[in-house]
Amino acid sequence: MSWLCNVPWWYWLLAVVWSGCQGARGVVEQRHQQNSTEKADPNRKMTTRERVVILYAHDFAFRFVCTFAGFVALCFAWSVGSGIDDPAALEATTATALVVAFFVAVVGVGGQFHYLILLGKWPK
Repeated sequence: MSWLCNVPWWYWLLAVVWSGCQGARGVVEQRHQQNSTEKADPNRKMTTRERVVILYAHDFAFRFVCTFAGFVALCFAWSVGSGIDDPAALEATTATALVVAFFVAVVGVGGQFHYLILLGKWPK
């Protein structure tokens, strides 16, 4: 875990800010989805408190964590990848870990990791 300490402070600041933006994006999407649902069926109207507790807080936290996981995976992939001296001597487990970390990094930082988890398939 020492590789986490060697990362510049601005990287973690960027990770927190971007993760917060993705969380806010989730809140906005939930609000639009809930408004559409309430227009289609007025009997399913929720109070503001219910919306915040049930929908908004959860979606914000979930998207924040998924996006932040992408930044951690990118940091991990960079740390492991930069320590490889001879790519020909790379073990299969290390190569697999790098591929998975890079995949999680791209999908997570791009704000799509939560869709991948929820849907269990590639987002459209």
